[in-house]
Parts: sequence; C-alpha cells; structure tokens
Amino acid sequence: AAGLTPIAPDLATIDALTNPDDLPVIVAHLHSYGVLVFFRFNSTTDLEDATMMIADVDTSGLALPDRDYYLKDDLGSADLRAKYVAHVTTILTLAGEPAQQAAADAAVVLRIETALAAASLDRVKRRDTRSLLHRQTINELQALTPNFNWRKYALSAGSPPLPTINVAVPTFMTAFDAVIASTPLDDLKTYLRWQLLHQSADLLPQAIADANFDFFSRTLSGQQVESPRWRRCVAQTDARLGEALGKAFVEETFSPQAKADTLQMVQAIKDAMRED
Repeated sequence: AAGLTPIAPDLATIDALTNPDDLPVIVAHLHSYGVLVFFRFNSTTDLEDATMMIADVDTSGLALPDRDYYLKDDLGSADLRAKYVAHVTTILTLAGEPAQQAAADAAVVLRIETALAAASLDRVKRRDTRSLLHRQTINELQALTPNFNWRKYALSAGSPPLPTINVAVPTFMTAFDAVIASTPLDDLKTYLRWQLLHQSADLLPQAIADANFDFFSRTLSGQQVESPRWRRCVAQTDARLGEALGKAFVEETFSPQAKADTLQMVQAIKDAMRED
C-alpha cells in the first residue's frame, strides 16, 4: 500500500550519486541490509583455523541463479536471457520509468551482470574450498581494485580493522574493478536501482511482487502458485532473524530431556562408529 515509499530514500541516494569516488559508500549502505550489489563482504570461519573468524570478499551481484545463465549460448539459454531482459524492463516500468528508457536500462543491467558472471567461478570449481582461499592485506586488495576505495567502504560498512581479508576470487575483483572503471556512472546507477528493486520485490506493491514471482519462480523454477502469505512472512522472519527465531523455537519445542536424549543418541552413534 505504501508503494515505493519504503525504498524511496535509497533510490534518491542512488540518483544523487555524481562522484564515482562515493560508490563505496552507497555499496556499503546497500550491503548493510542485504542488497548484495557487485560483491559480498562478510565475516566467515577461517578455512585454515576453525577457531577464528576472518573478513571475506566473494562474488555476488547477479540476479539470475548462476553464471551459466548468462554465458551459455544454446537457444534455451538465449531465450531465458531475453525473458530476463523483458522482466527487468517490466520492473523498471512499474517503478516509474518510461517504457523505452526501461528497455534500454534492462540491456545495461544484462551487460553489467554478464561481465560479473564471466569472472565468477563455476559451481564445480567452487566445490574446492582451497581455490577460495587467498589471504590478502587491505593494501593488496586495493591494488586489485584501484578504482574502488576499500578503506572508504570498510568505514561506511562499520567494519573493524582488517589486518587480513580472504579474497575468495581475486580475478573476479579485478573484473569488478574493470567494470566500474569502464561503465558510465549513469549505467552503474541503473544497475544499483535494479538490484535494489529486485532484492526488495517481495516487500513492494503487489504488481512488482507478482512480476517477480512470475519470472523467478514460475519461469525459472516451475513453481506455478505463490506460497501463502503467512508462509512467506515466516520465511522472511527466518531469513532476517534466524538465530533469534531458532532460539525461541528450541525453547518451545526442545526440552532439556530431549536434549539429553539426543546427546546420548549422538554419543551412541559415535561409539558404534569407533567400534566399526
């Protein structure tokens, strides 16, 4: 019922961007509530020391489920990309853009996301965790991406000091830097607007939510009917407050005796495996 009002300040912030040097501030702001543009930055378990946490930079920024959706050249993939561009056009039109401008902007979105996809690892390569381990200092990361100020990003993201960062796919960061260096600022803003609308679609007016479901659920995954609203609300709560929801669930459904029984069962399994 509120239309685009809930994200209006963020759309206005994107529209007001005039200096490419301020891009890290807007990216950090969008990342702060889960709109993962260009890349993903978070903390994760150190792959070499499970007792420690480490800052981690990894690939992201794609709306389609996988890099291959952008890169395969068979007829089915080409048709799906055409439907994706039509979907982006629809969403941008519903958000207030003139139809002709929305179509041009949809082509911009596909071009930027395809460049990011081309530098992403495929699923098979990502299964080898060793290929995702590249410890770097912030200065070394900065050297990979001279057009993106990581200290400005980290400050805007509220990050603690970063003595070491795991850069999962260094070649992706180099490609990301090339994208922001070679793409006109207005096109980068188009990409940011699209990602904000796309990743907020379920919370926006019904027409946007329905269009989002039609492409990403009905066309991509074959789900023909939207889940009931109560189930989507539960899923949203679980996604955003998962630890708190899990704690409340355990307190209500998992008694101390159940925990004791489960621990006893696990120990019995471990004993049997040792004996075997």
